Amino acid sequence: MPSKSDINPSTGKAYAINPASGVWDDNYWANTVEPQLKARYGVSSSPYSSVSPSVASIPDPIETAQRFRQFNIASNQPYISSLQARIPEIQQRFTTQRTQIEGEKEPLKQRYQNIIDELKRRETVELGQTSTTKSREFGRRGLPLSSGLFDVELQESQRPTREYFTGQTKEVGLGQEADLRQLANLQASLGGQETEALGGVQNIIGQLSTGEPTSALQNALQILNTQQQTQENAFTRAQQLRIAEMENQAKRYMSPEEQALKAAQTAYYLREAGQPYSPTKPTEIQLSTQAKNQLISQARSGVTLGNLVQQFGGSLGLNDIVKLYTAVSPYGPPKEGWAKGILGSGIDNPY
Repeated sequence: MPSKSDINPSTGKAYAINPASGVWDDNYWANTVEPQLKARYGVSSSPYSSVSPSVASIPDPIETAQRFRQFNIASNQPYISSLQARIPEIQQRFTTQRTQIEGEKEPLKQRYQNIIDELKRRETVELGQTSTTKSREFGRRGLPLSSGLFDVELQESQRPTREYFTGQTKEVGLGQEADLRQLANLQASLGGQETEALGGVQNIIGQLSTGEPTSALQNALQILNTQQQTQENAFTRAQQLRIAEMENQAKRYMSPEEQALKAAQTAYYLREAGQPYSPTKPTEIQLSTQAKNQLISQARSGVTLGNLVQQFGGSLGLNDIVKLYTAVSPYGPPKEGWAKGILGSGIDNPY
C-alpha cells in the first residue's frame, strides 16, 4: 500500500495533499485516503511503515547541559562539605592570632618599662658618683658645701649625664610606641586577611555549587553533535532501505496499469534530469521533484522547519529540506543548531 508521500496517479500529487486546499493535510490522509487504500489493498497498515525513516527529536542542548550541571553538583558535594568544614577552622585560626597579638602587648610594655627603670637607676648612680666627686673636690679646696658655688658646679657637672639619660629614655619610649603601633596594625590587618581567606573558600564553594555550567554546556554540545551525526547516518540508511522496499512493494501492491504509469513517470523525470532510465532504478527523482515543489510552496506560506521535516522526511533528505527552507522561508535562515550544522559555512540556494 502506498504511503502518504507517494504520488497519487489520479492527481499527480502526494496522497496526503488535500485536493480542496492543495496543501499537505495529515487529517485528510488519515481520515479519507488511508482507509480507502487499506480497503483497496487489503492491508491493515502501510507496508512501508517498517522501513520509513523517522526524524528523531533533536535533544535540547540546554536540557542536556542542565543534567550535566546537576551531575557536577552532586559530584562536587564531598569537596563542598570539606571546604565548608574549613570555614570554622579559618575563623578559629585568626581568632587565635588576634589573641596572641593582644597577649604580646603587656609583656612588650613591661620590657620597655624595665629598660626605662634600668636607665633611671644608672642615671641615679652616675649622678651620685658625680656629687661625691664634686664634694671631695670642694673639701680639698676648703670650700663649704653649703656655698652657692657648690650647687652651681654640681649642676654643671651633672648636666651631661642628665641629658644623656633623658635622650636614652626618650628613644626607648619612641621604640615602645613603634612596636605597639606595629602590633596594632598587624592585629587590624588580620580582619582583611580573614575576609580574603573566607571569601576565597566561599568563592570556590560557589563555583562548585553551580555545577560548572561552562563545562556542562560544552559536554552537552559534544553529545549533541555526536547524536546528530548518528541520526544523520541512520536517516540516510533508512532512506536507502525505504527506496529499495518501495520498488519491491510497488510491484506487489500496484495494479499493472499503475505499474506502467509509475514506470512512465519515472522515465519522464529521469529524462528531465538527464539520467538514463532503468526499470530497476528507484523512483527517487519522481518523488524528490514533486516533494520539493510541495515543500517550497509550504515553506513560502510560513510552515515551520520542524513541520516540514515531519512531512517530507520520508521523501527528501534532511540536507535538502533545510536548504530549501532556508532559500524561501519568510523567517530567514533556521535558528535550530542542528540545521545550522547542516548548512555549514555556506547556504546553497537551489532555486
